[in-house]
Amino acid sequence: MRASEFVSEAKKSKAHPDHVSTMQPSMVVHDMDPGYDYYRFMIKIAGYPQKNAAHDHEHFRDHPVMTAYTQAEEDMLSATVKGMGKKASWITTENGKEPSSNNKKSPVAFNSGARKKK
Repeated sequence: MRASEFVSEAKKSKAHPDHVSTMQPSMVVHDMDPGYDYYRFMIKIAGYPQKNAAHDHEHFRDHPVMTAYTQAEEDMLSATVKGMGKKASWITTENGKEPSSNNKKSPVAFNSGARKKK
């Protein structure tokens, strides 16, 4: 008995049309490792279109950045890094503040559901 008689190559299924119709333009990179390759890909995306341009955030380029929103999360990050024998330093220990220059007006019109009086 030959392998071709009982082994069949599975065809890759396409995304369901109902799912596709609700998505923003999306792509799948079939030959990319979802770990390190994806990480490097996102680093390249962050610098697009510059290829090797120097930035003021260059020290983040080759290092994962972790963020803690609570003291418990800070403790978890510190303990895990220490437990793995890795070296890390906190960039900041203060809570972030939204810059006053941020646009806070929504581009989506708000409708409270109330009708206007005629």
